[in-house]
Amino acid sequence: MYVPRLVRACTCNKYDEVICMVSEVDDYDPIQELRNLRHSRIARGWGYEPSMFEEEEAPWVISDEALIHQHTWVPTKLRDGRLKNAEVYLGGGCDGECLADMEAVLERMGVAYQRVPGYIYP
Repeated sequence: MYVPRLVRACTCNKYDEVICMVSEVDDYDPIQELRNLRHSRIARGWGYEPSMFEEEEAPWVISDEALIHQHTWVPTKLRDGRLKNAEVYLGGGCDGECLADMEAVLERMGVAYQRVPGYIYP
């Protein structure tokens, strides 16, 4: 039920923009049905370590032992402030893993968001 719900959400024109955060580690694209429906595609991944980044990126690396992945990074394309005053609805997954990384990113940027249970997979 999760995938058809996301496809409908991406095609219903209910949202001004749909941003799909996609891991480009091993060219992994978990939901093929969304590949051609995205408004924006932003690469991210997991397994980040602070030592992987240049010094100027250090403020954008989030280190938190509570995260499953322990470190995540705020992608450059999300730093322009466009989400600051937007209504942000969050879906995806896995809940408590990659989704928790995205929540950490939004919280670091001071962006309020609302989780949409029907768009989240466990």
